Formats: sequence, structure tokens, C-alpha cells
Amino acid sequence: KMLKRLKEDYFTKSYQGHKEDFYASSKHIPIIKSLIKTLDEHYINTQIETEQFDFSTVARIAYKIITSNPTIQAALKASIHEVMIDEYQDTNHMQEAFIKTITDQNVYMVGDVKQSIYRFRHAEPKLFTEKYHQYQRKHQGINIDLNANFRSRQAVLDDINIVFKGLMDASIGGVNYDDNQKLKFGNTTYNDYLDPNFNYGLSIDLIDKTSLPEDTPFNNDEIEI
Repeated sequence: KMLKRLKEDYFTKSYQGHKEDFYASSKHIPIIKSLIKTLDEHYINTQIETEQFDFSTVARIAYKIITSNPTIQAALKASIHEVMIDEYQDTNHMQEAFIKTITDQNVYMVGDVKQSIYRFRHAEPKLFTEKYHQYQRKHQGINIDLNANFRSRQAVLDDINIVFKGLMDASIGGVNYDDNQKLKFGNTTYNDYLDPNFNYGLSIDLIDKTSLPEDTPFNNDEIEI
């Protein structure tokens, strides 16, 4: 019933109707902002009083300490030879700002924007893609593509490349699945053990739901699986 009401109220509404609803809510925004700001202040103060901090607050406090104390910032920067970051595609703006305060062209980042899964905690994959394209042009850094795959056989990689070349681009996945992104066969020792009677690649079987008997014991989800 709820889904039906949503369809009737929202999904069939015109662009102008949605626009009017959006502007009608503007009078509530100052109140919402005030509530969020008050909640944030109480939340921070409670953490300080109980000396129990979440990761976000630790990052904010650390950033505030360093940026408000130039002497500490300079000492830290001078003491660090190199910073190495894994899973850089899941870095958020706070982490990026913190890294910049303690480094000076001595950061080594490893990542794959196709594997970004932490947007719910404000990860920003664009930080990765912007640097990736900059470094490709030899601007402010050096780009090294690590796309040789040593885990899988040639047949598996070829099938994966076929699937994702048709599915992934900059709007879906954050990057165009081109020659720089596709997986390349690296572990050629697999070829020494090839069995000519075995299929090492994907085997796709299409099932036509209409061909199933009417009294099939499976529900729609099970048929899809």
C-alpha cells in the first residue's frame, strides 16, 4: 500500500510539481540547520567529557591541532620521510586535508577507483580520479598502472574484460574501462598446466522464465538466481 501511494504521489508527479514541493520546504531549512548544529555541538562536547571519540571526531581534532600550531605541523612534516596510503580511492576530504598538512610531495598512493565502496562515510573517489589524470599528464606526480593480474588464467581475465568493457564507464564505476583499466594476463605459468578438455572461462546459461512449468516450486527471486 505504501509503495502504491508513493507511485501515485511522487513517481507520476511532473517536474514542475517536484520543483514546487522542493521550494515549499525551504522555510524549514533554517530550523533543520539549527537542530543539526546544536546536535553536533552536544555530540562533540559529550565525547570530550567522557573521553570517548569516534573516528570522525579524532580526525577533526587532529586536523585542528596541526593547522592551528605551525610549529607542530613543521616538526611533523620534517620528521616524515614518506607517507604510503593504501585504498586511496576511499579517502575522504578530511583525510586528504590532513595528509596535505604533514606531507610535501612525498606521498605514495595505491588504489583502484573501481573498488570504491565507502561513500557512506564520505569517501570521495574523485580525489583519486583527479590525481590519476593529473599524474598521467606528468603533472605534480607520476602515474604507474598496475594492471597485470597474477591470480587468474587468461580465459577468466578475457571474460571479465568483455563483461566490464560493456558495463563500466566514467559515470558507472568512475573510470572508462579502456586498455589502461582492463586486466592483463600476468601469470603465464598457468599455461604449462592447461587441460584442453577443460573450460577455464565463464559459462553463461540463459534461462527463459516462460519455458518453466506453471506449477514451478520456485518464486521469482529463486528463478532469477
